[in-house]
Amino acid sequence: YLFITLSCVTEAKGGMERVTASCADISAIECLPGELLCAIINYVPEAVHYLRLTSKVLKHAANVYISQTNLVHKFEISGAVIREDLRISMHILPHHADLFELRLKQNLSPSERKRIRRDKPNGISSILVHRLPYFINEGPDQLISLRRCMGKVDMVSLNGCLDDHLIPSLHTLLGVGIIIDTLMVTAEKMPESVATNLLHILDAYQINDLRLSVGDVSTDPFKLLFSLSSRLHTLSITQLPLYGMSSNARFFLGQHYCDWTPTFLSMLALERRLDKLCIDNRANPRYLSSATTLAKELPSVGKNIWFETNWEGNEISSMKINGHYVNVGARFLSIKHASRVNEPLNDKGRLKIKEHGGYDFIS
Repeated sequence: YLFITLSCVTEAKGGMERVTASCADISAIECLPGELLCAIINYVPEAVHYLRLTSKVLKHAANVYISQTNLVHKFEISGAVIREDLRISMHILPHHADLFELRLKQNLSPSERKRIRRDKPNGISSILVHRLPYFINEGPDQLISLRRCMGKVDMVSLNGCLDDHLIPSLHTLLGVGIIIDTLMVTAEKMPESVATNLLHILDAYQINDLRLSVGDVSTDPFKLLFSLSSRLHTLSITQLPLYGMSSNARFFLGQHYCDWTPTFLSMLALERRLDKLCIDNRANPRYLSSATTLAKELPSVGKNIWFETNWEGNEISSMKINGHYVNVGARFLSIKHASRVNEPLNDKGRLKIKEHGGYDFIS
């Protein structure tokens, strides 16, 4: 049962006249602009199912709302899953669950919907996860249908699916011409082919924010970092622990005993797009030999920098250089322009600097 009362106030010559229309007068509500109808639905999205049963016009308005609303909180694609070529996961907020089910019903056949496994909230997270296995030999039709269910997606996560044989399926699923705000990539191994595919993905979807978690890097890390910093505004890199690697090793991105200061300075140089960089190397916190040069030179590269990393050293200082607050602790380094001091890296994966030294990454 649905009852909507619309009230609008119009200014008349003799004063104010209130005009009321209800669902009893279908023609009145059907004459409303589409934007206003969508605003009404957005106010009570749980009533969209009943609204679709009211009239053809309102059913069309509800369908437009369902197709255009951002219902997918995060879209995750995982490769190298046992018995599956790809595992596709759609993370849905609870208040969008019913709308997303309608979107699935609109775009997928009954047999396709039966293949979707729904993981209910587990007490830790309220997110509903819809999982779908995919095999390359099934062809692209199912991926195209699933793409229509996505709508606008703010965050896409790619886990182990940048190998050459998976890229065509990835492009079919993501579509052409869409813009992804934030891309999360996890790659246990980073050979040259995976690095190349990553750069192609960044270019194809106009990505500005990349959160990269990487293990064994066999491609040229300096070439990769310079390519990333020329494309992105925000870059977060997490070095995954490697089996047999001591936590005391000075190691990062496949390199031992490397001085990373010139590389970081070049990545954040004025001629490159990058102005926000976070390095999480808890696996090998001694990777950075010194913080002195970075602390002195980064504030003077010619733009408002946001830089955070963990490290271990004896250099402890706090100063302001060229409008940047520089904090060097025994286990952290932070260099931020005054206008960006309170700016988080992102909603997740942010490096939280403790007041009295040390660091803590929010997962």
